Amino acid sequence: MARTSLIFVAIGSAGAQITGNESPDADQEEVEAASDAQRVRRIREAIELDRVRLEQARADQPQRQELFDLLAKGIAAWKADQQKQMIRLEKTGDPEERASLEREISKLDDDLELLRAQSEQVFSALTIVRQQIQVLEKKIEREQRTVDVLLGAAPEVTK
Repeated sequence: MARTSLIFVAIGSAGAQITGNESPDADQEEVEAASDAQRVRRIREAIELDRVRLEQARADQPQRQELFDLLAKGIAAWKADQQKQMIRLEKTGDPEERASLEREISKLDDDLELLRAQSEQVFSALTIVRQQIQVLEKKIEREQRTVDVLLGAAPEVTK
């Protein structure tokens, strides 16, 4: 008799582990649901951070464009002034006036190079901001599609 009850206990214990109220598939589904919920939460947090960065980039773009336009106008004005000085230099025969004009032209050349360098930096920054805006827009769209798929709100897109 003792032998029979021992077998029953062993079978009963094994059965409880395998055939309890929840199957291994149900446990796996709970883990996946919890993982999906955590993933959705993390993605939504990333979307919010990206939206803030996107707003900042969009707000920054007009200021950079304005600075670039201002530098372009400055370069055009410097070039016009430089051309006037060059014409005056060609027309003058006075050695003192020539020396003075040559110094002014040299200074204008230096200033013009500085303006060009600043303009190139601002243009590069403006280009980077535009690229960041495009990348963030696409990233937010992709992340939102992922959230929608995880929540079952949108069909999964296959590539």
